[in-house]
Amino acid sequence: MISLGGFVMIASLATAVVPKMLIHWATDDILDPVDVPTELRAADINGPINVLLLGTDAGSAGAVAGDRSHTGLNTDSIVLVHIPASHEQVYMISIPRDLYVGIPSRRSSATNCTPATHDKINSAFAYGAYDANGHQSADDPTARGNGIVLTMRTISCLVDGGLRFNGSALVNFDGFDKVVEAVGSVYMCVDEDVWSIHYAADGTPRDFYGRWSTSAANRALRKHYAKDECREFQPWEALDYARQRYDLSLGDSDYGRQRHQQQLLKAVIEKIASPNTLTNLDTMVRLRGAAGQALSLNLNDTHIEDWVFTLRKLHASDVQTVKTYAGICCRGMQIDVGGQMVSYERFDPDLEELLEAVRDDTVFDFLYRHPDWVGSGSTSAPASGTATTPAG
Repeated sequence: MISLGGFVMIASLATAVVPKMLIHWATDDILDPVDVPTELRAADINGPINVLLLGTDAGSAGAVAGDRSHTGLNTDSIVLVHIPASHEQVYMISIPRDLYVGIPSRRSSATNCTPATHDKINSAFAYGAYDANGHQSADDPTARGNGIVLTMRTISCLVDGGLRFNGSALVNFDGFDKVVEAVGSVYMCVDEDVWSIHYAADGTPRDFYGRWSTSAANRALRKHYAKDECREFQPWEALDYARQRYDLSLGDSDYGRQRHQQQLLKAVIEKIASPNTLTNLDTMVRLRGAAGQALSLNLNDTHIEDWVFTLRKLHASDVQTVKTYAGICCRGMQIDVGGQMVSYERFDPDLEELLEAVRDDTVFDFLYRHPDWVGSGSTSAPASGTATTPAG
């Protein structure tokens, strides 16, 4: 969406045909329509807008219907993007992956919130991702759509009256590194010391995950992102930093990872929206190819040209991240599952209040009452023209 917005802006002085051709070129590989039930669809994009972003490492799990084994199909990043009716702000809200919730049956109606099971919210996609033959998959478009819809239903059922969605995007992190590579690098500031479990100190890939992965004794051997360092991150560094949750100096685990993922998404948006990227045809071609490998985008039945026109006044600097539970870890609870104690995150009233604010389009008022939930500001290095370049 960001890249096509740039194309449309560049072509705005040409005929009306040219932008439409560019839109088709930019989005042909990423548009992936999802059959979202009417009860979960927002009427249009003239008012408040909600878009669900899901991040996964998943390929096909190869399971059959009834098999609860869904390793590899969990969506470990769940971001609810809310744009108020004024279309002057973008709120990026991360939902904790370990949140203990009721997940409705994938076979029940969209308005039926009766739980078929209780589990971590990041497994909702897996419970729904079945194709027409009853096989669990993230590769089949029907299965992907079913997983997205069940995740929407699960989130909607968390608040009275439910939520309505204008679209969704599924990002495969195994391909997202190509998106970062396409733009070269991203500028970020490190907000806490982070030690990688995936890379050695010299930057070579190495798996430190295991018994000693978070031991201070081996930190000198692992890649270190130092608190308060602000610099250009190479693609592999940016992805690595944003995916760590085991050895963070604040001990904020998945909440730290949520914050860093939001930071990376915002940094990528700001980099793509910069004049240097929008006017570089080679970069835009590489970006389009990378997005085709990493992104599946569903915009319900609204033409993408309408999205570009509706959101034309938004800038990268208008993206406001929201720290769920003020970014403080953790609200843990232990539940016996088949004789094994499993850790979950509680669904507390203040998160319910935030989702109600999304429903009522009063997120600004919520953040006014909860200033500690407001995320950090811009992550990008100052660049001429960046602040006035439309982001979408």
